[in-house]
Amino acid sequence: MTAIQPIASSFDVELIQVGREFLVRIAGQVFLAEAAELQRQFQAIMTRRSKLAVLDLTHLTFISKPGVAAIVQFAREIERGGGELILAGVQPEFRDDFLADGLEELFTLADTVEEALGDSSRALTLE
Repeated sequence: MTAIQPIASSFDVELIQVGREFLVRIAGQVFLAEAAELQRQFQAIMTRRSKLAVLDLTHLTFISKPGVAAIVQFAREIERGGGELILAGVQPEFRDDFLADGLEELFTLADTVEEALGDSSRALTLE
């Protein structure tokens, strides 16, 4: 009898946190079947309660509609907690998905992570 191995995820999530702020990097591809896993990872991050989150999508090469929905839900949770979500490095082919249906009020788009972090005293470091 052969054991069934779980299918490896085609995306990676990395969290860098300093104090109450964090940078979340998503790299790879988020297919339809993986959106629930992305949502689960966001829920784990939400236990940290941050006023600022930067979601680095620079290395995201594909995202399904349910994956976008997971990011929208993440943004709503951050907003409910009084925080702000900035999406950095959104690829041009995905940009319209994040601007559809009035979503531009839910988060800010920045061309780069550096732009998202700005020149404020935010303690995030880019490693």
